[in-house]
Amino acid sequence: MDEKEKKRQKLISRFVFLGFGLSGAAALIYEVVWTRSLSTIMGSSTYAVSTMLAAFMAGLSVGGWLGAILIPKIKRISLAFAYCELGIGLAGIIVMPVILALTPLYMKSFYTFHLSFNTFSIVQFIIVFMIMGIPTTLMGMTFPFVVKLFAKEGSDAGQQAGFLYGINTLGAIVGSTAAGFLLIPTLGVKGAALIAASLNIFTAGIIIILSKDFKKIIPVVTALLVLVPVSTIVAKQDFPFFSYFNAFRFGDYDMAYKVYEHLEKHGEKNVVYHNEGIDGDVALIKYQVHNNEYEWALTNNGKREAGDDRGFAMLAYLPTLHYSYGQPQSVLNIGLGSGNTLKYLAQYPINHIDSVELSEGIIEVNRTVLNPSLFSDPRIDHIKADGRNYLLLSPISYDVIIASPSWAVESASAGLLTDEFFRIAEKRLTPTGVFAVWVDFFMMSRDDLEIVVRTFSRHFNHSLAWYVEGDFVILVGSNTPFITLPDRIVQQVVQKRPDLNRSFRLLMSEEYINTIASGKINTDDKPVIEFHNARHMITWQPDEKS
Repeated sequence: MDEKEKKRQKLISRFVFLGFGLSGAAALIYEVVWTRSLSTIMGSSTYAVSTMLAAFMAGLSVGGWLGAILIPKIKRISLAFAYCELGIGLAGIIVMPVILALTPLYMKSFYTFHLSFNTFSIVQFIIVFMIMGIPTTLMGMTFPFVVKLFAKEGSDAGQQAGFLYGINTLGAIVGSTAAGFLLIPTLGVKGAALIAASLNIFTAGIIIILSKDFKKIIPVVTALLVLVPVSTIVAKQDFPFFSYFNAFRFGDYDMAYKVYEHLEKHGEKNVVYHNEGIDGDVALIKYQVHNNEYEWALTNNGKREAGDDRGFAMLAYLPTLHYSYGQPQSVLNIGLGSGNTLKYLAQYPINHIDSVELSEGIIEVNRTVLNPSLFSDPRIDHIKADGRNYLLLSPISYDVIIASPSWAVESASAGLLTDEFFRIAEKRLTPTGVFAVWVDFFMMSRDDLEIVVRTFSRHFNHSLAWYVEGDFVILVGSNTPFITLPDRIVQQVVQKRPDLNRSFRLLMSEEYINTIASGKINTDDKPVIEFHNARHMITWQPDEKS
């Protein structure tokens, strides 16, 4: 090998080293955007995230095994690495449209297997692996290839492997950070995926050029010219309408597919608002349901935010009416959602209301479409923050605190039903203050509800549980006795809203709650409600309610 060829090979090796770092960045961008996209369908429960991560890691494992087998048969390791990078990039371009195009498969698999949680979980792993399998297997193959390439140069294999692992991990750190804080907010998930694919294809192209294998460039350019516009066309549906967490609203596959066909036919004119932000994929859409009527749907990462108006009204009325010492002057509302609870709170002559919401998209859809008047009310301060952390750090005490967690199937929302959160809320109340929290009873067993009530009542000397038609429970607690009797509360609500008559009732009195035997509580360390809810949301089979 002459001196010129040695320099060329050294240059190739150096770029392979750099390319392995870029490959690490691309891999974590893919993981973030794929998980983000799939979570709008599968949810972000621990079960769902574990399934997605297991599928991703399974591909890496299979790829590492295949790479080790193929190494003895490969003469030009640097080109093998380049072809893997090319394959990852091309696959990365089409994964996003594939995720969206498989909506009918998600629907069919859900309604076919959801009654058995274990079977359903296995099927979901298979589907996710089908989506991620090719690119992640190619990712796994790159590591044995680059280790072999650098080991051939006569350096210490362990040292070289350490350097390679380091540059790849550094790239992964940069990639995951860029995806979450820069790429998705500015370019969206498809744009972020295209950036990742560009890194892979750029790496492959440079190595192929340096290797003087110019003939291979022609199919690369051809494939890109075809795949980029195809991926844009196929991915025209930019919003998730179907989620495992709203599947019950359709009832069966036929109805869900009818809605799917309607949205496919009418396209983006059904999208009233869409925001792919750092803290959630928020969509406001309308779709046709039974009897050709239209229904509005506000979703955040696939979870339905807008629900029965009666429940939101009661969440505002009950704690306000239970405040027994005049009109509450300061109120904290955690969780803006569709804005209805805040809207009903604003009907009272309250001096000041703090509204805390983490999702920028939820805030903006309320500001621009759903409830603009809430942003012109001088009594209301809108605060973009995590409600639990805001309450933990805030020095303010409130007469009324209302927590409206979205379906408690993942840590962010389920964290508002734990012993630790209730302790924080109790400390932030004025001495006569009232705390209320929304509980989705429709996915709970009676035993689960008693766990939440038992946990709640540990921090409030006086506690009540109200049932609202539609399988909602509102817990109300205070360390000061409730002066207004429940029957009088019912009368006051009905006077204000006659249409709510007979739509709610006292489910558990103070006396009943005091008789609940000691037992399990729901804590941050052992969030039993989060895991039970996540299973029940899939199977629709909580234990018999009484």
